[in-house]
Amino acid sequence: MIATLGHVVGDALGRSSAPMRVLQSAYGWCLAKAYTERGLPWHVNGEPFRIDPRVRHFLPHENEPALFDFLRAHLRPGDHVLDIGAFLGTYAVLSARRVGPAGKVIAVEPSPTTFAILRRHLEMNGCRPPQVDARRAAVGGETGQTTLLVFDEEPYRNMVAPEPADGMPVDRVTVETLCETWGRPPDWIRMDVQGQEFEVLRGAREVLREGRTRLVVEMHPEQWPDYGITSRDVPDLLAAHGLRARPVVPGTDAFGQGAHALLEARP
Repeated sequence: MIATLGHVVGDALGRSSAPMRVLQSAYGWCLAKAYTERGLPWHVNGEPFRIDPRVRHFLPHENEPALFDFLRAHLRPGDHVLDIGAFLGTYAVLSARRVGPAGKVIAVEPSPTTFAILRRHLEMNGCRPPQVDARRAAVGGETGQTTLLVFDEEPYRNMVAPEPADGMPVDRVTVETLCETWGRPPDWIRMDVQGQEFEVLRGAREVLREGRTRLVVEMHPEQWPDYGITSRDVPDLLAAHGLRARPVVPGTDAFGQGAHALLEARP
């Protein structure tokens, strides 16, 4: 009711108008009071969610629709999914719905603030252990500790520091240690790790050797040089893991900034 009224008023006054700006803080307060516990009804790419209203501006109603459609079409009941860089959990929730009670999802997110909301979103949307397991960690090439660079105003940019730096200490795990929970490789890995794509692959060698795991990866070539990687290195890095790449959106560049690539075993 409050959310619907907010849309009506915004349309009437103009969303960038001075009166609307005055009303926005009050509107946000009302939403938080009404929906913080049970979740604000929301849609992302037509998929219904309940979300913490305080983060609604990070979850546009249309966001990466091609990736959503790809996952909707390809995840199957009983699949096991690693969601690495789970952020606020929309992909983890989507995955849990598609794999059903016979499937499993592990959602991994390193930022403590974002992780707390991720856990709330999973609970609000009925995604609970043992089907869905949330873990606060970074995923990389080896276990241990690393440093997270945090961007409070743009948390989707949070990233593992490319070299020793001031930041937030965080535990680091590998794909292989995550899969020990299941005793089997995942069917799917979805990752958005801000330039650490090939570091995650380094910690998944044994898993990938079995050839059953497919990966949907958001690419960040602009960040690769921070980690000592150039675009010229990519074919050899993929070949070393027995992988080939193709774009999720046919006809686009699989390795463009923010592009989504499907990585799968070479035939």
